[in-house]
Amino acid sequence: MYCASGGRSALAALALRELGYADVAHLDGGLNAWKEHGRPVTLQAEEERR
Repeated sequence: MYCASGGRSALAALALRELGYADVAHLDGGLNAWKEHGRPVTLQAEEERR
């Protein structure tokens, strides 16, 4: 799971674990931390999301 700062994805991962999913992870620090560490981000065009 991932979100901007990592808070919502942590809660979502916890909920999934409580539902019995074993292979669950979230991006600690979220997408913001990912970008701060120089990791690549690819934006999807609006038309491609439909």
